[in-house]
Amino acid sequence: MIGFSQFDRTINNSDFLEKLHEAQQQNVTIPNGEYLVSVDSMELTLSSTQKVMFKAQFNILDGEFANRKLFFNRVISGTKNDVNMISGLLSFLNDMGTGVDTTIKNPQAVYTDIDRIVKEVYAETNTFEYEVEYNSSAFNTVKFL
Repeated sequence: MIGFSQFDRTINNSDFLEKLHEAQQQNVTIPNGEYLVSVDSMELTLSSTQKVMFKAQFNILDGEFANRKLFFNRVISGTKNDVNMISGLLSFLNDMGTGVDTTIKNPQAVYTDIDRIVKEVYAETNTFEYEVEYNSSAFNTVKFL
């Protein structure tokens, strides 16, 4: 049998239950719906399986879920249809309305071009607020309205 008392001693009991309750309140699932958001981060990175992946994080600005996060992630390499994944990502970036040209210019450097586009779009979003529709079970979890 494992004795857990040594771990119990590591907890600051004076405010632990209060902090635990606060953390549980923050872990509430965001319901599907429309939200006003700003862009927290946006990048092209590698997935845990070393495939090219787009990641975006949005901050909800008002209402009951203010300061909570929405996420949009998309693997765009090593899929069954990379062309459609890339096309969908470019449409998503274009829908952000920044005016950045989302055209791939070099067929020999597609992912380098996408990385440039993502960085340019992100640089333009610092003053933007977006009305989005969030649907956790949809393929496109975040859709700009």
